[in-house]
Amino acid sequence: MESKQKWKFTQVFGDKFSADKVANEDVISALSFDKSGNFLAVGDRAGRLILFQRNLHTKSKTPFNEFIYLTEIQSHFKEFDCLQSVDIDEKINCIEWINQPNENMMILTTNDKTIKLWKVSNKVVKKSEKTNKPPLSVQNLKMPKLKTIEQAYCPSLKRTFPNLHGFHIHSLSLSQDNSSFISSDDLSVFAWDLEVLKHTFALVNIKPPSMNELTEVITTVTYSKNNDSMFAMGTSKGFIKIYDTRESSRMLTGGIVFEDENSKKNKNLFTDIISSIADVKFMQDQNQIISRDYLTTKVWDTRKSKEPLKCIKLYEPLNSKLYEVYEKDHIFDKFNIGLSGDDKSFTTGIYNNYFHIVDIATGKNTQFELNFNKKTISKAIPPNYFENLGPNFDFTKKVIKTAWNPVHNCIVLCSLNCLFIYNAI
Repeated sequence: MESKQKWKFTQVFGDKFSADKVANEDVISALSFDKSGNFLAVGDRAGRLILFQRNLHTKSKTPFNEFIYLTEIQSHFKEFDCLQSVDIDEKINCIEWINQPNENMMILTTNDKTIKLWKVSNKVVKKSEKTNKPPLSVQNLKMPKLKTIEQAYCPSLKRTFPNLHGFHIHSLSLSQDNSSFISSDDLSVFAWDLEVLKHTFALVNIKPPSMNELTEVITTVTYSKNNDSMFAMGTSKGFIKIYDTRESSRMLTGGIVFEDENSKKNKNLFTDIISSIADVKFMQDQNQIISRDYLTTKVWDTRKSKEPLKCIKLYEPLNSKLYEVYEKDHIFDKFNIGLSGDDKSFTTGIYNNYFHIVDIATGKNTQFELNFNKKTISKAIPPNYFENLGPNFDFTKKVIKTAWNPVHNCIVLCSLNCLFIYNAI
């Protein structure tokens, strides 16, 4: 984004009272824009899929993007796995848009076990107006006109994919040609055809002969933006692996492994945990990828696997709280990356309702604080920045999910059950 543009808080769905007493089922768990940037899908822990549409707000001096509610779908329900005797939560973990050339919206959603394909149609109900009462004559005879009496979005479940994952699904990624997608759990990656359910390919399986020998799990997978045969996989050991399905249909060996060897220096008790890859995204430049771990965001060159091009430390004061977040299991939280459409900036969240917008080229790091007063609260975070985090620093208010509109200067973030929208004005 251009440096002259300033980010401004413009809209919020939710209020402070509901955030303070939020029910677990109302917590937002997934965000996704479609490729046009005109539609936003939100998923929560109750299995609800909520759709919003972009609208250009022109009443202010500077127009900005706002979102209006369209419809809500109960995508998933609580299930029971008879084989493992466990409940399967209805929480939506991932959302992927399948762009169609017509007005119908196609959306992939998944909870821990079940992947579904939804079609949302914009149906218009019209009725003819009443004609003139008799006596009729040539002069007052008129053809009845059709009048729109109702317009609604009607969802229909088009496909439910077979339950092949042995563990909880945490990632979905659609290919660029919109014909296939990959899904991943802790130990495996599957490739699916959207039309043919009979053909499913197990691309990766890292399950050891004995679960006692398990030392690494998959944390995220994503398709390349430019190559439908290439995908990246992040692991709990801090590795990023890029595979090409043209080399082999089973990724037992091969691929390119990326590891920051500098992170091995000055290791401490938490180094292995905080180096776990939370999110990976391919950039428009085919030779670059971006990743997020617990404390940093790194930009990699695919031709240089031993160290990143850039390592951006987001908020170093969290280093002083690692013992505390470990005791409360917050250290295992996975924060995603919202990458701008031009790949020049990204946004990502942390705790205490804080999130960051970073200019990749300059490393300019700006921290924002979510609030309900429609005030834009921000401050610059220079390199080696430090401050004491007092007892009021709230680790329960997490900005886990963020999304950057692929076309417009707009980002969406969630904290608990509230949705916040910022615009570059």
